[in-house]
Amino acid sequence: MIPSHRLSLRLLGGFELNLDARPCKLVYEKGRALLAYLAAEPGRAHSRAFLAAMLWPDLEHDAALSNLRLVLHNLRQVINTGNLVTPPLQIDRESVRLDPAADLEIDTREFTAPALACPATPCAEHCGPCLIRMETLADRYQGEFMAGFTLPECPGYEEWLQVHREALHVRALSLLARLSECHERAGAYGKALPFARRFLGLEPWDEEGLRRAMRLYALNGQRASALGAYETCCLTLKRELGILPSEETIALADLIRQGEPSSVADCELDPGPEKALPLPVAERRQVTVLYCELATDEAKDLDEALALLRSPQAHCKEIISSFSGYLVRFHGGSVLAYFGYPQASEYAARQAVQAALALTRRAFTGLELRVGVHTGVVISGGPQVPDAIGATSGLAIRLRQLVEPGEVAISGATQHLVAGYFECMSLGLRQLRGIQRPLEVFRVMQESGARDRLEASATLTPLVGRKKEMAALLSEWKEAGHGVQRIVLLRGEAGIGKSRLIQTLKETLSKKDIEVRELRCFPEHSHSPFHPLTALFELKLTFLSDETPEARFDKLAEYVETHFASKDRDVVPLLATMLSLPLRASCLKPDSSPQQQREKTMAIPLDRLYSLAAKKPLLLLVEDLHWADPSTLEFLKLFVAQQRMAPILAVFTARPMFEPPWQESLVRTLPLNSLDQNETAMLITCVEPGIAPAMVLRIVERADGIPLFAEELTREVAVNDQSAIPTTLQDLLATRLDALGAAKIIAQLASVAGREFSFDLLRRISPFDDATLEQMLHQLQAAGLLQSTTGGVFKFRHALIRDGAYQSQTRAEREAAHRRIADALETGGSNVRPEILAQHRAAGGQIRQAIACWTDAGKLASQHSASSEAVTHFRSGLTLLQSLAPGPDRDRQELILQIGLGSAATSAQGYASAQGAQAYARAMTLASRHESDPAMFPAIWGLWASASSRAGYAAALDLAQQLLRMASQSGDPVEKEQGHFAVANTLYWQGEFVTALEHLERARELYQPDQQTRHIADFGEDAGVTSKSYTSWVLWFLGFPEQALKASAQALALARQIGHPFSLAYALIFAAILNCRLRRPEASLALAQEALNLASRHGFPLWLIGATLARGWADAMQGQRQSVESMQQCVEATREAMGGVTLVVLEPLVEAYAVLGRFDTALSVSGEAFALGDEIGDHHIEAELHRLKGESLLGLADSNDEAAEACFYQALTVSRRQQAKSLELRAAMSLARLWQRQGKRDEAQRLLEEVYYWFTEGFDTPDLLKARELLDSLVGITS
Repeated sequence: MIPSHRLSLRLLGGFELNLDARPCKLVYEKGRALLAYLAAEPGRAHSRAFLAAMLWPDLEHDAALSNLRLVLHNLRQVINTGNLVTPPLQIDRESVRLDPAADLEIDTREFTAPALACPATPCAEHCGPCLIRMETLADRYQGEFMAGFTLPECPGYEEWLQVHREALHVRALSLLARLSECHERAGAYGKALPFARRFLGLEPWDEEGLRRAMRLYALNGQRASALGAYETCCLTLKRELGILPSEETIALADLIRQGEPSSVADCELDPGPEKALPLPVAERRQVTVLYCELATDEAKDLDEALALLRSPQAHCKEIISSFSGYLVRFHGGSVLAYFGYPQASEYAARQAVQAALALTRRAFTGLELRVGVHTGVVISGGPQVPDAIGATSGLAIRLRQLVEPGEVAISGATQHLVAGYFECMSLGLRQLRGIQRPLEVFRVMQESGARDRLEASATLTPLVGRKKEMAALLSEWKEAGHGVQRIVLLRGEAGIGKSRLIQTLKETLSKKDIEVRELRCFPEHSHSPFHPLTALFELKLTFLSDETPEARFDKLAEYVETHFASKDRDVVPLLATMLSLPLRASCLKPDSSPQQQREKTMAIPLDRLYSLAAKKPLLLLVEDLHWADPSTLEFLKLFVAQQRMAPILAVFTARPMFEPPWQESLVRTLPLNSLDQNETAMLITCVEPGIAPAMVLRIVERADGIPLFAEELTREVAVNDQSAIPTTLQDLLATRLDALGAAKIIAQLASVAGREFSFDLLRRISPFDDATLEQMLHQLQAAGLLQSTTGGVFKFRHALIRDGAYQSQTRAEREAAHRRIADALETGGSNVRPEILAQHRAAGGQIRQAIACWTDAGKLASQHSASSEAVTHFRSGLTLLQSLAPGPDRDRQELILQIGLGSAATSAQGYASAQGAQAYARAMTLASRHESDPAMFPAIWGLWASASSRAGYAAALDLAQQLLRMASQSGDPVEKEQGHFAVANTLYWQGEFVTALEHLERARELYQPDQQTRHIADFGEDAGVTSKSYTSWVLWFLGFPEQALKASAQALALARQIGHPFSLAYALIFAAILNCRLRRPEASLALAQEALNLASRHGFPLWLIGATLARGWADAMQGQRQSVESMQQCVEATREAMGGVTLVVLEPLVEAYAVLGRFDTALSVSGEAFALGDEIGDHHIEAELHRLKGESLLGLADSNDEAAEACFYQALTVSRRQQAKSLELRAAMSLARLWQRQGKRDEAQRLLEEVYYWFTEGFDTPDLLKARELLDSLVGITS
């Protein structure tokens, strides 16, 4: 017995692969990366295409796949050692996975095993085993995941690595904290201390962990160690973060110094039952992190330093809050804040950098201030603030070390989001401690003055698809120019192009002598009275950031004196109040009531607008009214109601949810709709001119006609060639979702169902009652996220909105939702498409159920001749199958899928399909493992169907005869029928028409109509249709044209009856070509057209060729010379689809060239046909090819009589040997005509009479009519 071996993989603390405790060497660094990635989810199959793109993002697809093959080859050599019972690495053509049942120990799999839950009342029976279990898990964590490893050239892999590291790190911290707290509650301070120390070693700047360790040291009688830990932590916080400990930590240190154990004990956590320690669920949310360091003189006393920091900290808090920042950590000289959390904001990054600059502008005596800002994904494992001092926050903290006091450093990720809004200077690539790859860092100099995305853009994309709207605005401007005030509201969703249209309007009117005034509304100022107006006044008054209020007041007074016609003394104090400026002593407050002052305050800018318009036409632009404060809306309502005669065009913009406070009839609403597909494609190519057409189509589909989506998706693809949501759109999408409140849950749940979903499905998986659910769906519709279609079906308005809702959920939540949806669909009582069910089962982790559904989906698609879809379904099932453990059950399931794939691929790609042949070959291998497996027959059938194209008809006959032997042994009538058909089919092509007919008649006798479903499922076509179709051809060759037409009619009738499109196309093509041979072009053309429509609709390449061929032949017979071009194309296509039947196309092409007088070409093509026939053993049309060669020789020159006569003799010889009377008749007529011209009338008459009078039917067919006519001429000359 071969001894078993032990293979182990250690990923925590580095990378170590051992076989029997001996290191295994991997050649490629990316082999280690790939193995770690696979080990993170043992059993999950990963697409080879995805892995290649992730690990080689800069290479072309084929090159990346080639590199992946090299890495996989090395991995397989190393870890799939022959002495392992179950090889770990499972590789197929499509996917790669690690077998969870294999002999491979992975430390991360053991570490992430679940811990136990604490009971409500802790007891020794439970706590003992639980503590041992947790200690075992904690011992597994020997350092961060893949410590020291990095692939800087692979951003996708790096992001995954960061997320996985953080998740495992958080789990380790949770384990250690729980262990120390459990022992502490039990009074075992000595046992608790090692876990507290280890926690502090992993997170040296975590003050809660520090206090835990200090407390345990003190309670264990180690007061000096407690204070030593405190001093060490103080130094760490100062060195790493530039901060002092919190007051709570300082207070605990004071208690320990005073030596009061009881007071220290009072600082313990309240005892209580704990929940089970879960695996941290990694929720992804993009935030921008701001870290501000306030550094004091190190020589200062601690109490003095804290006192010095209190006031500056309060000012920092105020500044950050004013820019919508969320304070996470705020003590000891540091401020850590998130922007875009807990409520997303589409301006989060911009607000963070604005706040950072505002902080640096604030001078604090005795303090140095530095700020770092970084945008990234934070990982949340529960109700705690995500990433409190994690990877993303840590990077922001380290950034501030790269700038001087009073400066702001931002990461490249943040700079990408705020580019154009700020003037930044690159500090180059910097290696930050704790960050494994160098990052580009920028110093923020100042704001650029750009107020929106368009002003921030270096170049603007051309305006596309807005000619109608632009014409409407210019028409309104023309009316305003006549002194009629006009107001237009542009309404459209985010990113639809409202600002871009206004920008174009401004550019168009810029050459005219006009005044332009712009008011802009922002979400952070939606509760600041008159903010758009105050911002406009501050711009016109040229207020500077460092100006005193008094200087600003003086500027205001001077401006009013210069520019305002009214000398009302209340104008200055009212505007000063609006601008929050203190009044000079010389300026008196208005003595009117507050209401009168408010009315007069609104009248001042209103009068100013009309004063400007009295001098020049005025364009007033007010953007983003959905964020306008109530006072501004009240001012605009007053403006709308004026209806004065003045040359003013006011253009407002708003999103769909905006409800105007004015009478809507006074304002023209101009909706901006999505671009159509052509317009979107044009926009994409403007952004990236060289983009591949296939990628354009993908972006068009995802962008849904929203210009902003299209632009950002295109830029993302141009840089990363990825299909992820661009970082520039993540904040916008998250903002729309967060604004929904509780309805966000329904949006997320619906996103799991897909782009479209029904109310009935949602109600069965929703936690809400019907009334609440309807209310939330209405809210989603009102917010513009959903639209209602027919029959209670809803649809996400945009694919990216659906993607954002889907990706905002944790993987565990998504999987659970997918499972609930699958259960609801199965129990819903309605017909559910199995491929939909399969997708949900697979996404829900229910692999076996998903495979069964994919199998059902493939079979159903095959029955409806949706062959391409069937191929996709069967392949999806096979991909999932790789995640199952090897064994008889998996073999059986794979066998079913491979046979289905072979049949579907043959229908979709032709009988010579390489994919089909490969599937059938694999099926044979699987079937051979199990003796007498009934699946062996359809597997060999599939190989037979393509054998003529791969190996010729002799090899095909061997397989056909094997099928017949197997069928005779099994006694299965369906297999017998198929066996006889296979033999008959092959014999037909070899020119053995009589024997072929015998087998066809046997097949016809065995046909059972009630087995049609089985025929289609196992063989892709109905045997009754195929047998009758071939019978029609064989009967014609044997000289029975009427019986041939009858058999063809029966095949068509049966095909129409069973309603199987592939079988019907089969019968139509055979009938069309039969009518070609009968010289009936009109009938052939009608059948070909029907077949062409059917094959085009269902995607049958071989039948498309046949239809095109028949149509081309019919046109050629009517003298249309261009017809041969399409016939020549059919030859090339047939070689690709099924090379074994190429003579069916070449022979009519030879005839067409001959009929059209192109004899040289006819001879050339006939030579090609002879060579091919000899190569593959196809002799069914050999006699006719000899005849056509003779006719072509005669057409070239009369001097070729002798050579032509030899060809006609050869045609007679072959046709007589084959008993092909129809071909013998044609050969006899050609030779008789030649002899007639040579004066051999008697020989010609005897030759033709012998054949003609053999026939018993079909005397009204063209060939026999011509034969009769030729005989009459011969007889007439003789007489």
